[in-house]
Amino acid sequence: MATASEEAFSEARNRESARELGWDPSWFGLDADDFGPTLTAAVEAFQASSLGIVGAEEDDGDLPGIVGWATFLRLHAALEADEDDPDAPVPEEEASGLLMIDGEPMPVPFAVRQLPIERYYYRCETKTDGERCNGKRYSSPGRCSKCGKKRKRGRRFAERGGKPDRVIWHWPVTESSRKTHRFLSAKGISSNGEISWDGTLVQFCDLKFRTFHAGSRANNAGLGFDVSLNPVRKSKIEKAQRKIERLGRPPRPVLEGVTVHGWRPGPILYYYDRQLVTVAKLRAALHVFLDVPLASPRESGRLTFQHEARQSFMREARGHFNHSDCSGKKWDACISDETWIESAGMTLIDLAREIAEGMTA
Repeated sequence: MATASEEAFSEARNRESARELGWDPSWFGLDADDFGPTLTAAVEAFQASSLGIVGAEEDDGDLPGIVGWATFLRLHAALEADEDDPDAPVPEEEASGLLMIDGEPMPVPFAVRQLPIERYYYRCETKTDGERCNGKRYSSPGRCSKCGKKRKRGRRFAERGGKPDRVIWHWPVTESSRKTHRFLSAKGISSNGEISWDGTLVQFCDLKFRTFHAGSRANNAGLGFDVSLNPVRKSKIEKAQRKIERLGRPPRPVLEGVTVHGWRPGPILYYYDRQLVTVAKLRAALHVFLDVPLASPRESGRLTFQHEARQSFMREARGHFNHSDCSGKKWDACISDETWIESAGMTLIDLAREIAEGMTA
């Protein structure tokens, strides 16, 4: 049984989370103001279910009974499970094939569509006893509905000094680029784009901008891209596959034998082949247009991903990285130079080299 101090801690953290992320206990079937032990138990039950996270040590640091970012994402996805698929495939004739780089549309050998993230947001900065008066982010200036003070402006992305020389790859724990766009906007962060399930790159902002996705030591000289995936594990896979089929999509491949930071997560749902093809094509485009190296300087093999890199290494290294290279708390995106692409009959890095050669011929 939790002690009084533990219950008070959980309640305070959940109240803070609700203000920051925009949820309330009614999402768990409770009264909207019930932040007590009943909510903590409901959150723990969700986290232990086939829809929720497995535990604090295995999923982005969310504490049991407390709605952190990973729990919020999965809860939101669960509540929208029956909605229409917001990421229907883009017909080939409607795909622009133009990637925005420093204000110029550059032709690339894959489908691209634009879904811009707003650069600025506004929120109240007033704090009482260390807690923000209103953590919600708004798209326009105005005054706080609670304290009446003028909202201050914040940035989701910023100007970059010089060209990027590295790329950080993520998975967003969603099955929809529109949901990823919505969540990034709500949290006040950004990436440059996401590769949707059908292989389309949905570009969120111009590659000239420094986006906020992996910490300053990686962001300053890096681009950030998501590859649409909810990497559910083990016993959750079957249920997740049924949901995917309800959306009219083919079942996802299952990847086994992965090791990240020395941890073995077991079988996980993995990327569609078409997504990995776009990863290779995007690598080639970034090499041709921005001179980003094609390969990863931390390559360890198709299924093995190393412990977090030293800060001194990340300041100097160039090329492609997983988010797990930047943080010991992350295990995305499990993409290797040696990842095999079945439809191409070659590894990801070999396909990227072949495409880059074709683009410069």
